[in-house]
Amino acid sequence: QWSNSSGTILSYVRYDGLMSVGGSGLITSTIRPSSGTGGRINLSSNNPITIDTTSSVVIPLIVKSTASQTVDIQQWQNSSGSILSNITASGGANFASASISGSAIATQAFVTASYALLSSANFTAASVGGNQVYTKTTAPYQIIPFSVTGTPTAQVYTQRLYNDTGSTRYITSVRANIGASATASTSVDILKNNTSIFSSSAARPTISASGYTSGIISASISGSAVATTDYLQVQVISVGTGASDLTVQVTWS
Repeated sequence: QWSNSSGTILSYVRYDGLMSVGGSGLITSTIRPSSGTGGRINLSSNNPITIDTTSSVVIPLIVKSTASQTVDIQQWQNSSGSILSNITASGGANFASASISGSAIATQAFVTASYALLSSANFTAASVGGNQVYTKTTAPYQIIPFSVTGTPTAQVYTQRLYNDTGSTRYITSVRANIGASATASTSVDILKNNTSIFSSSAARPTISASGYTSGIISASISGSAVATTDYLQVQVISVGTGASDLTVQVTWS
């Protein structure tokens, strides 16, 4: 027993080896270093074990593996001993579901269902250790430019852009620009296999009089899918007087 000057028991070791620290019950303690501001383990009956630190520059908990570690460094199990989540020997993490900064990490079932919608052109699926792993295989966006030096004319330009990426691409937006502004509007269209990708003529990229760009046009693109056998062409619908040096940007993913 440890007592104060009045004989009040402060701490004691019981017959079975359990320790009471602080006089408020068995295994009620804060285990901390004798000096400094290192991590602390707070043990309290009927309450969670808490690991914290008194310093903002001290890591509260470090779990170290051996040099030849082959099994998990850490596991979270249910009451039946089934692994719910784990940290592997190489530092990989497996979670049934989780949340980072408020954005949910999808469960395997959700990702599997969404995989087809996202297009296999952008992701490669593989099974690793019983888990489905998706690896991004391409850049999310590519910008394909088309340009006419000098004054453009209203016509379908014969230059063709083919999809040589090996998989279907999806047009996300189109933008038209000119180097010199015009007194009237300039309008263009994107043709896929000689057919407009836009659902209506009003949706086409149009540069207003005195303007230099149509801005990003992403709405009403009905023919967004570009297969490996498809090709794109630029059609100039109208040209405002004074317009020159036309550039058309097609963005796909």
